[in-house]
Amino acid sequence: MYTIKSLSFTITLICISTMGVFAQKVKRVGATKPKTENTEPFITVSAPSNGVAPTSPDVKANFKGGQSALKLFISENLKYPKMALENEVQGVLIVELVIDKDGTPRFHKFVRQLGYGCEEEAKRLIKEMPKWNPALLNGKPIDYNYTLMISFKPTN
Repeated sequence: MYTIKSLSFTITLICISTMGVFAQKVKRVGATKPKTENTEPFITVSAPSNGVAPTSPDVKANFKGGQSALKLFISENLKYPKMALENEVQGVLIVELVIDKDGTPRFHKFVRQLGYGCEEEAKRLIKEMPKWNPALLNGKPIDYNYTLMISFKPTN
């Protein structure tokens, strides 16, 4: 029994002492830490996908009137799904949409779902949106992917 404990201790000691030999420090080359702000996350822009050119536009697509107008539109037009209220569902639904060359927003896919009718309400909301200012590349309108975060939180 004594030799097994001694052998076990020796193996453990060897493993611990060699960890420093095999450990490597990772150096990030050319990377910077993302800046964080104390603002409520609501709307973000995603990388282009699904047929949209992977070029950065000169001018990004934006809701007419800006972010505050978009928030106002959502708050005035969002109808909390009855099933979500009954099941006390709340959270942030993330939806990817494409802003077409003519500024028409159209549903693309859900990144995060909540269920209980929230996805259907998000699709309805997107269909009701007015045209946006389209993204521009070299002065010409292009299709643009946009990620929209819609917060479902019941108010009393």
